Amino acid sequence: MSEKEFLYQVFWKAIRGGATIIVCRDTVGRVYPTEWEELIADMKANIPGAENVVISTHCHNDLGLANANTLAAVNADARQVEVTINGIGERAGNASFEEM
Repeated sequence: MSEKEFLYQVFWKAIRGGATIIVCRDTVGRVYPTEWEELIADMKANIPGAENVVISTHCHNDLGLANANTLAAVNADARQVEVTINGIGERAGNASFEEM
């Protein structure tokens, strides 16, 4: 089973168990926007019931891409974003509220 398939299975079980929000996190801040957008879009296409939950995104800024990744997730139809004031967060920070 690939990492994506495992992720989809975990999220599917959460949805089946009653989850109403699924949060995708780039907690180490190493994903590129094209990869992030593809992952969110693939989740919506491949996880049964994903159309019935809110997909949220939480991105860290270790490579300076938290804002770009957050916007990429929105472009893939994520309906909720997690941001911080001035992008302040652990290590290099998170997506910035003011810039979103």
